[in-house]
This record gives sequence, C-alpha cells and structure tokens, in this order.
Amino acid sequence: MLTVDYKGLAFSGTDSLTIQVCDLAEACVQKEIQIQVVGKVTVYNALSANGDGKNEKFILEFIDVLPDTKKNQVTIYNRWGDEVFAISDYNNTTRVFAGISSDGKQLPSGTYFYKILFPSGTKTLTGYLELKR
Repeated sequence: MLTVDYKGLAFSGTDSLTIQVCDLAEACVQKEIQIQVVGKVTVYNALSANGDGKNEKFILEFIDVLPDTKKNQVTIYNRWGDEVFAISDYNNTTRVFAGISSDGKQLPSGTYFYKILFPSGTKTLTGYLELKR
C-alpha cells in the first residue's frame, strides 16, 4: 500500500509520482501517476481581537495559495446588513479582517456575516463569524 499525504502542505494542482516495480531477476518497469490535488478554503469563523496574540484575525485557510481563490473579494456585514469591511485579495496577513472597519473604527463584539466572492468562477462562500473583544 502506498500513501501520499498532502496534509499540512499549501499545494494545489497536479503532482507526478513515479513508481518502479522490479521482479527477482531485477527486470523493472516504471509507471508515472498523475495526482490532482484539490483543496478548499476553510473558514475559521471566530476571532478575539483583544491584543493577546491569539485568534486576532479572521482566518480563511488556503485562500491565498489555491489558484482559484487567490483573487477574491471579502465583505463583512453587521447584523443589520450594513457593510463594515471590504477588501480584495484577502491573504490572512496584510489584507485581513481584525475587527476593524474599513474606515478604521474598532468594531464591537458580536455576530457578523461574511461573503467571499471568487471571480475565477468557483462558488461564493457565505456565513457568520463571532467577534469577541
């Protein structure tokens, strides 16, 4: 049995694997196998932007490494449906939601809603997130 584990790797695309099998007379044959590795964006929908260094940002795992999701538009809405934050090309580091509105104001604790658009034609993600101070 052969196991190829991509867990924990920021990789998406086609990978090649060459397998060689030899008999007792040392006659060998090789076969190349193409593996299509497809990932998805994982949304971690809680953040505690309180300065303790833990869960300070809204994390969208793999959004910045998957070819179909690198280009994106992330919008955060309050419970009344008002847009409070919007950014293109979200990347979890420099282009990230950390409980601050687009106009620089600290947002209060509460439930917010997100919408993530991917112009590449993949699906739109929507849901809620909890912000704690």
